[in-house]
Amino acid sequence: MENKEFNSEKSLEIISEMIASTRYKFAEDGFHFLLWGIIIVICCLVQFIMIEFMQMPAESNYVWILMPFVGGPISMWYGAKHRKAQKVKTLIDEFYKYIWIGFGASMFCTIFLSVSYEHTPTPFILILMAFAVYISGVVLKFKPLIYGSIVFWVSSILIYFMPSDGYQLLLFAISVMIGYIIPGFLLRNTHKTNTHV
Repeated sequence: MENKEFNSEKSLEIISEMIASTRYKFAEDGFHFLLWGIIIVICCLVQFIMIEFMQMPAESNYVWILMPFVGGPISMWYGAKHRKAQKVKTLIDEFYKYIWIGFGASMFCTIFLSVSYEHTPTPFILILMAFAVYISGVVLKFKPLIYGSIVFWVSSILIYFMPSDGYQLLLFAISVMIGYIIPGFLLRNTHKTNTHV
């Protein structure tokens, strides 16, 4: 009986350590939130300028084509670098990875369908971002991501009250700053603090 109690206590301790170490590993991966957040904000601001000041609404859409060509290689390089350094792969690692693969596939379908039906994809992208960020926040037990997801959900509704496409993009940029970039910085700071303890 004593042995069983010891085993369950030890098991819980090991699981807690694994979750903690996974959280710290992903805290460093706040890099991905920062990378994609900064790229999205830049694209939003460039498109806003092209629509509102240069009267180039149709041409401004091409800004987004650059996003995967800039962010994709950097993201893959960073991921490969950390996979080599990672000694143990946990179930949480796999789950977290598939959240974002699912998000990417859903976003591709959303953009394709929105463009086909000549509808702005922005509110639907915000909803998808909200869901992926919310699940990430729950998995990592990191409240700033959960708060960020709420900002995305609220923005997906507020976007319909914006006076023009340009101002929709400004709201999108602000949402990404709050929902991606700020949590990304906080994740990195948490990681630095925990690795120096």
